[in-house]
Amino acid sequence: MWYTGQFYALVFMQTELGIDVVPSSLVVGVALLLGTPFFLVFGKLSDRVGRRNIILAGCLLAALPYLALYRAMEAFADSYVALTGLVFIQMIYVTMVYGPIAAYLVELFPA
Repeated sequence: MWYTGQFYALVFMQTELGIDVVPSSLVVGVALLLGTPFFLVFGKLSDRVGRRNIILAGCLLAALPYLALYRAMEAFADSYVALTGLVFIQMIYVTMVYGPIAAYLVELFPA
């Protein structure tokens, strides 16, 4: 999911959509900056509702719409704002999984 949300989105924009390196990198960079606080949001939420629940919800939410997200990226290839929003959605899925995962792994093993 992390690979798809960041690296594949960047490669897709450059190879399939024909967007130059700098604008496509800026789209991913801005989406990543906007998404970064959500690592904390989902980490804190996992303290309340359970780490496993957030991680599984992130995986499920990510698996369902990826094809539609990339089709939308094709449709909005001329709008960097729309592309940033679509990549940001992918970043949210990444943060849902990786926000709580450090605490989950620590709690998984006894001290």
